[in-house]
Amino acid sequence: MSAWVMAIIGVISITVLVDILLPEGETAKYIKGVLSIFVVATIVAPIPAFINKDWSIDNIFSGSYPVVDERYIATINESRADEQQKQIKDFLVNNGYEIVQVVITVGQGNIYIIDRVDVTAGEQSYEDADEIISLIKQRLGDVQVYVGWDK
Repeated sequence: MSAWVMAIIGVISITVLVDILLPEGETAKYIKGVLSIFVVATIVAPIPAFINKDWSIDNIFSGSYPVVDERYIATINESRADEQQKQIKDFLVNNGYEIVQVVITVGQGNIYIIDRVDVTAGEQSYEDADEIISLIKQRLGDVQVYVGWDK
């Protein structure tokens, strides 16, 4: 018989023996709970050996964690920026401005941080630029905003 089978049989036998010999009471509940944890750990321990022959407990604590997929994060950030562009454009149109395009530029990395917002407006006057910038900063916080006009 393999060592794993013998270990499982041994732990279960000891647990049954302790269960028979222990008197009932509060302490017995806690001891049975601890023994149950040992039984489960003993039964589960050989599973990684069946799945992966090179498995070791050291692999869990070695510090080799999965690497973040930068392409996935970039795709999520682009998707979020696209949605915010639509929301900002609708927000400005609802406030009476003719907006042709809103482009949000997001910084590189894992965290979604807006670097700048470029707005292409229709036929507003140059004085409207300050109001457009103010509205965008109300919505997004302290970001760089540039307003241009469609020719």
